[in-house]
Amino acid sequence: MTEDKINALTANETAMLLMSACCHDVGMSVTDEQKKELLSDFSTDNWKEYFNKFPQDYKKINHKDEQDRIIRNYVRINHHARIDENLSQEDWAFDLVRRGIYLENLIDLCKSHDENLKELTDVYICDCDIKLCAVLLRLADILDFDSSRVPDKLFKQLGLDTPENSEKRKSSEEWYKNRAGRFYIRNGELKFDAKFSNSQLEHQLRDYNKWVKAELEDCREYLCHTDSQKRIDIPYLKEGNISRNPKYTCGDFSLTMDQDKILTLLTGKNLYSDSGVFVRELLQNAIDAVMTRCTLDGNFKMTDGKISIRTWTDSEGYSWFRIKDNGIGMDEEIINKYLLKIGKSYYTSDEFNRIQTECCEKGKKINKPISRFGIGILSCFMNDYNTPVEISSKRFIPQKDCPAVRMNITGLHGYYDLYNSPQTCSSPMHSPDGKDTDYRTEYGTTICIRINLYQMGNYRSFKEIVEKYVMFPEVKVEYLGEDGKKRISHTGRIDDTCSFTQSRW
Repeated sequence: MTEDKINALTANETAMLLMSACCHDVGMSVTDEQKKELLSDFSTDNWKEYFNKFPQDYKKINHKDEQDRIIRNYVRINHHARIDENLSQEDWAFDLVRRGIYLENLIDLCKSHDENLKELTDVYICDCDIKLCAVLLRLADILDFDSSRVPDKLFKQLGLDTPENSEKRKSSEEWYKNRAGRFYIRNGELKFDAKFSNSQLEHQLRDYNKWVKAELEDCREYLCHTDSQKRIDIPYLKEGNISRNPKYTCGDFSLTMDQDKILTLLTGKNLYSDSGVFVRELLQNAIDAVMTRCTLDGNFKMTDGKISIRTWTDSEGYSWFRIKDNGIGMDEEIINKYLLKIGKSYYTSDEFNRIQTECCEKGKKINKPISRFGIGILSCFMNDYNTPVEISSKRFIPQKDCPAVRMNITGLHGYYDLYNSPQTCSSPMHSPDGKDTDYRTEYGTTICIRINLYQMGNYRSFKEIVEKYVMFPEVKVEYLGEDGKKRISHTGRIDDTCSFTQSRW
């Protein structure tokens, strides 16, 4: 801000900026009483979110020698959310009212420095532009980046020059970053000077600069079309003097992959010689889903689990394979984070490991999933890259009702359409009788794919493939197609004469 704009700040704005500068990190402090309270209840939303990010800490939280480290990390991540708790306990904070500053307004402003700016709305303070104050606090916080924050004596006194554990190594990295560069404003431009000693440090600082640029853009957008925009000129970040000692070459060097060739390798004959392997992969996923629900749902037993397979030929001569389970199901988050990420399985994720640990501590039986490699959906395209895939799913989460989702995938190289309500879905799922509700009302997943049997070589029918892969399944499996019907139990007992309930598929 120029001097004339600084002088234009009102008394209340100046007071709010000074107080927020002093108090915005007050949530970093923890009293002994607060520490006991934090360690007494790990069921809060903040703790659950923390353990999702750091599942290994869930296993260590009761270890006395690890608790201080975990508390420090937890507080660092959630310090903005703790501002309310800490400021409300200060007697001096209530004296602010007599000086025109309401504690609730100050808390909202302090929280905004580490939240989405758009969360700060509908806050009115007489003679105070709260949006301008929020932007100034945020920019001051992220641009306070230079060697003055990391005095050499304190750096050595804390042992950060010779870090002895992972926590100190992380702190040491942060201090070295601050010692390497600085922001400054000259002729209305925000610039960054740096002296790098290695490429790793340079990449870290350049990533930080990308984040600063994004924050500057967010601040512009936040103030856009408001009177606040006229009161501050948010500069654009430009590179200043950069030096490297010792000299080295730094660039965006990294391993890259030709996605088309990798997918061709994974789906072609080079990896799998059996064109019917997609049945095995989808069956494994369905069994895992049922077993996982059995672990999480106290009202669901393995004997309740069921996998139903239906095959048919449509009026145009296309063959269809449809598999339905009543397992844990999926929502939009699981679809984006795992189903569509080739090689990334939910059952090997930190989130699932945390759930397993919680179940073990509660004495629940853990049913270990089969799937490990995250290529179930990819296997559907082994025989034809243009195979359409349709999915309907509803996820089970204890004490939460997740909406059902529908998805259409147009092919291996195509895009997908995701629908969260029947009104938005453009086309129904394919079914043998042409009747389908599309959106599941019960938990589980239905996957329907179109297959060209002529491209599958050795197989003459879907039943033949199912018979090959379904032996002693953990969950009962039913098959119904033009080529016959079959029910197989976990004992391996086969019933070829069974009658099927005519439920909606």
